[in-house]
Amino acid sequence: MAFLVVREKGFTVQCLVSTQSEGVSRQMVRFVAGINRESIVDVIGVVSVPGNPIKGATLQVDILVRKLYCVNKAMPTLPINIEDAARSDVEIETSLQDTRLNFRVLDIRTPANQGIFRIQCQVGTLDYKGQPAYLAQSPQLHKQMSICGDFGRVFENGPVFRAEDSYTHRHLCEFTGLDVEIEIRKHYSEYKPNTLRFTFAEGVQMLKDAGVEVDPLGDLNTETERKLGQLVLEKYGTEFYILHRYPLAVRPFYTMPCYDNSLYSNSFDVFIRGEEIISGAQRVHVPEFLAEHAQACGIDVNTISTYIDSFRYGAPPHGGFGVGLERVVMLFCGLGNIRKPSLFPRDPRRIAP
Repeated sequence: MAFLVVREKGFTVQCLVSTQSEGVSRQMVRFVAGINRESIVDVIGVVSVPGNPIKGATLQVDILVRKLYCVNKAMPTLPINIEDAARSDVEIETSLQDTRLNFRVLDIRTPANQGIFRIQCQVGTLDYKGQPAYLAQSPQLHKQMSICGDFGRVFENGPVFRAEDSYTHRHLCEFTGLDVEIEIRKHYSEYKPNTLRFTFAEGVQMLKDAGVEVDPLGDLNTETERKLGQLVLEKYGTEFYILHRYPLAVRPFYTMPCYDNSLYSNSFDVFIRGEEIISGAQRVHVPEFLAEHAQACGIDVNTISTYIDSFRYGAPPHGGFGVGLERVVMLFCGLGNIRKPSLFPRDPRRIAP
């Protein structure tokens, strides 16, 4: 027999694994007893109400476990103990407080922090007390770290700054970003609406059939995106569709490859009127694979060590997307230029008024 407490978003429930339950063997009991703390698990069982109050969990029910899957194993020895971090500030010495801040992903799993935190990101580069520091151009990495902190769903909106020389009708150096990150239960497509969808390969074939040659493992440019939108409108009578399974080589290093073909990825873009408005994907949540892929993309893993370490403490499968507000408004209203829905647009040539 083995007991374990499962936690999600601050709530905990007591689980009992016993050979007296249907389908539970002694090997399974030993397996469950050996799972590292803070590992991510899926539990299937029967809920029951015990006769005596439960003191070790927030929910006053038991789960008699029938099946248990370890989705992602945490490292055997964690840098901080969640129970210690959950103690009141009066009990916490300065040294422990510093440790909690050093391993924030674990610290924000405590009940108090689950009720407190909201994410707010700024952007830029600066000298921070004698050492170089970089404020993110998007909340991407910190959204993922917050998912690792057991928030389940993370939503953020705020200014995004891009130092890029893009002199186009749809690019700005400053725009309003709407970002979402969500735990994945089964597959990254579970949150997609019932919208017209094509794989990237199918989109390339549509373009090829129309006489437009596109690199099957490359990306689409503005002209090919517009052409594909035109073809979709002519064939399906809609200007709103999803293109998914992009080539892995054209997506960020943290994108999850497709399980059946590593040349492609669990990623997607959403289009309106032949232009992309949303870009998203499932993220890599296995730290060893994440570090390997970052190095393959030419990234010094030492510069993102705290990000990669976040996944060593137990990380659920997750994914998300980003939306540029001004671009959505531009396309929805048919304005033709992204500067029109921006109150005071900033581009490579304009910094005033």
